[in-house]
Order: sequence, then C-alpha cells, then structure tokens
Amino acid sequence: MNRALTLGLAALLMLGSGCAGLQQGASVEVQVFNVIEAWKAAWLSSDIEATKKVYSKNFVGDFQPDILESEDFAEFVADADIDTGHATITIEGNTATVGPIYIEDVIEIQHTLTKESDGWKITGTKGEEM
Repeated sequence: MNRALTLGLAALLMLGSGCAGLQQGASVEVQVFNVIEAWKAAWLSSDIEATKKVYSKNFVGDFQPDILESEDFAEFVADADIDTGHATITIEGNTATVGPIYIEDVIEIQHTLTKESDGWKITGTKGEEM
C-alpha cells in the first residue's frame, strides 16, 4: 500500500505525539522524517560522523556520505538552505522515498531509505542540478 505524507505533516505528527520519533512505537512516517531531519542537521553542521550514522553501509547513489570531507562542499553545505518543505514521504513496505529536497535552489535530490535491523537508513540518493 502506498502512503504519501508531506514532511510538514510528519512534523506536526511528531509534535502532536510528544516527539514519538524518539520512541519505538512511532509511526513509519515519523521514523523516516526523523532520519531526514538528522541527515539535514548533520549536513548543515558538516558533522561527518553524524552523517554516516543515517546512511546504510549498502548506500549507492549520488552524494556519498564522505562528500563532506571535501572542504569546498562542506563550506557550501554549511551555509546552504536545505528545503524539505515540499518533500513527500512515500512508503512501500520496507522502503521509503523522500523528495524533492532542494539544496540552495541549485540541487534537487530524492532519498531512498530502507528499514534495516537498526532502523531506517538512507540507502540511495538521486540528485541533479536545477
């Protein structure tokens, strides 16, 4: 069954549930939303270790987690506007897609997440210049 939910609505669900995303019983949408928010915070702070925590060891796609090790890219991202406000979360079994996410109105990305033994992880990212 497909379910799409905007990230904004997921944020309201998270707030309305008393930050249920931190609890084991959180809805799938809230769990996925929390991973995206953790990714965004890690990128904005150029925190390589925090970034790697949200990515799967099986990640494939554009924007590898170690891209932040590039000083130029880390500088760009640290001052970037990362807009998740237009993104939708689509759940299909143990896979979720989240996008579009805009970085500085220059790059549009879509994350694919997979439910792994230790929670939802980013397993793929597609990106293109706008």
